Amino acid sequence: MFRFGTTVNHEDRIVGLELRDNDLNGTIPPNIGRLKALRWLLLGNNKKLRGSIPEEIGFLRELRQLDFHNCSQISGEIPASIGRNLTKLVHLSFHNCKLLTGPLPESFGNLSGLEELDIYNCVGLTGNLPPSFASLSKLARLVLRSGQVCSLKEGEPLDAGNLYHNQAGYHT
Repeated sequence: MFRFGTTVNHEDRIVGLELRDNDLNGTIPPNIGRLKALRWLLLGNNKKLRGSIPEEIGFLRELRQLDFHNCSQISGEIPASIGRNLTKLVHLSFHNCKLLTGPLPESFGNLSGLEELDIYNCVGLTGNLPPSFASLSKLARLVLRSGQVCSLKEGEPLDAGNLYHNQAGYHT
């Protein structure tokens, strides 16, 4: 069943929030973590959405898609709970989130189902790709700060050699 911006399952639990392009204003509430059945959270193109990403987003263990693209006022570090708990995540986008800071969490290496990560124009991120990225065997598309895209051949594991060959990495 679909209600404006939400999709619910047969148990009337919210499984999807598609709130892209809604001119949302304010912060993401920590109680977002109470939506345990959520499979996708699409918040892209809400340029007035501000503040940090709550650690509680890591409670959404069923999440497959998490999209913050063009939420240019989202700030602070990316919560490590995303990598620790969201192992079913397939698509993760922080595209153009210029106010995010710090390194990518080492815990992102736990995102065993991750196929796409977009950190284009996240100019506040620092450091290199964490060594744990070598375990992301399903990662097929990596969009980096400079706009450089790393596409790996299907079935080819992501390892340091592949990262070097594809010139993947992001730099300060």
